[in-house]
Amino acid sequence: MSVDEGAPQPRQKRRTKRRIVLGEINIVSQPHSVDAYLDAVKTLCDQKVQVLYHGQRYVEIGSYRDLEDERLPNAVTGRIFVFSKFNFEDPWLNTVRNAQATDEDLAQVKIPAHLVPEFRHFRFIFDVRKHKFYFEKYSDLKGNLSSKAFTHALNQMLRSGALAGKFEEINAFAVADDEAVESILSLYKLRKLFIKVYRPNPDDDDFDQSILEELNAQNVSVKEETLIKAPGVESIIPSDVTKKLARLGARLGLVKGWGKDPANNQPTDMSTEEHPKDHLVVYSDGEDSLDKIIDYIKEQNDSTRVTADDTRGDV
Repeated sequence: MSVDEGAPQPRQKRRTKRRIVLGEINIVSQPHSVDAYLDAVKTLCDQKVQVLYHGQRYVEIGSYRDLEDERLPNAVTGRIFVFSKFNFEDPWLNTVRNAQATDEDLAQVKIPAHLVPEFRHFRFIFDVRKHKFYFEKYSDLKGNLSSKAFTHALNQMLRSGALAGKFEEINAFAVADDEAVESILSLYKLRKLFIKVYRPNPDDDDFDQSILEELNAQNVSVKEETLIKAPGVESIIPSDVTKKLARLGARLGLVKGWGKDPANNQPTDMSTEEHPKDHLVVYSDGEDSLDKIIDYIKEQNDSTRVTADDTRGDV
């Protein structure tokens, strides 16, 4: 029996495109090694290190496992847990009587100590070789993670007693959007430029290595540079070295500029801290979201390596 070519064909089900937004954090330690980074994440998880995230909400590295994927060797993945804790020492409200709850009222509250409300979880991948910590900014459980707030919480975890004595120095930095630092460097009537850079890892590129050597030679862990416009000129004109230092600060510190709004000539300022870098990963129904994230991170690593090779040695 032949198929009637004129007969209507069944419509194929259209695949739904889904989106994952990843934040990016640089974790830098002195001294540093792959094993030390891996041990830090595992220790934080195994010891259930919890720190305050926002209000009464807490955050912890809730789970981890070795990624075991040749595209990202030595990487680990897992979940960040966010949840709330009740403080029974604080006053409670009895909404029936519209008055403060009494001890008798509170005696009726029976919540086991191991149960906490407002739970959210967010996937992460820690690419240890590149010391980059990627995390989901939005949860399937309708929650979100702020790059700024989570980076602050992660720093608290990394400096907790659980890791005492393991590092001479360890810091986490929310990576700024590439366009943000370029916008700061090209602010209209740029009158002041502030750059703060912490000691980088020596394995990123030659410029990072030169900054690390400069700081180490002076027994310094942080470099701060402030440029202020000279009288009689319209704007600071950053040199190539200053631009490189600012781009490093966008990854490992802070960059802030003060200038004018070209629309009304009123003072304005801009900071990399307010413009974290987001990564958009798109996948379809039926595709493995983790697999797509791994592919995306590998592409980012490959493109970064090409860029570094192209500019290596330029100062």
